[in-house]
Amino acid sequence: MVKHTPVRYPTSEKGQALVEFALSLPVVLMVLIGFLGMAYLFYSWITLYHAANEGVSYAVRYPNATEFEIVQNAIRPNMYALYDASNIVVRKYPDRVTVLIEYQVPLPTVRIPYIITDGEVVLLQPLPMRVRSVAFYD
Repeated sequence: MVKHTPVRYPTSEKGQALVEFALSLPVVLMVLIGFLGMAYLFYSWITLYHAANEGVSYAVRYPNATEFEIVQNAIRPNMYALYDASNIVVRKYPDRVTVLIEYQVPLPTVRIPYIITDGEVVLLQPLPMRVRSVAFYD
């Protein structure tokens, strides 16, 4: 009968935690950045929606207000940290008022440089967002 001795490997695990951390850190950071990007996207949509509704509400309460007054007194103060709303359109009709806000949401951008050339690959670009609110007069 042949006796087999099991192969013994070194039991030193000093670098194991560091290797596991190095392997899991990129995944954790990508999930965190994705979560923050989605949270900012949701915040932007809620803010634009609220600003458009406030503009329509202001136009209904003050029917003689001009489009400029509606934007300056009702929409802009409710846009908080969304500085550059690229397009705010207020249209007043005899039976209704419409507010349309367009905004380019700056998402976190991942840039991967080419190894061979000097160019780069852009994985995410700003996301266009459009919110419309309409109110009818009595």
